[in-house]
Amino acid sequence: MALESESPYDLICLDIMMPELDGHETLTAIRKLESKFSLMPGEGSHIIMTTSLKDSKNVMTAFSNQCKAYLVKPINQQKIEEALKKTNLMA
Repeated sequence: MALESESPYDLICLDIMMPELDGHETLTAIRKLESKFSLMPGEGSHIIMTTSLKDSKNVMTAFSNQCKAYLVKPINQQKIEEALKKTNLMA
């Protein structure tokens, strides 16, 4: 609905371990949907992965699917602020 109204979300936080559709699948689906609405890479939502998985395979998969940041739990305010600065959502 946000894309249909030309107001994509600024930020989406995804965990990798979710029921039904995992975070990687969700991230891929979001990027495909953005492409369907003619959004170029970098024009869509900023997506931050928030997960307890810190292995290189999951990190690389997330970034290859265009996440903007990857935070490993436990997450504190400093980590969130750094990620928001990295995504240009916070000065």
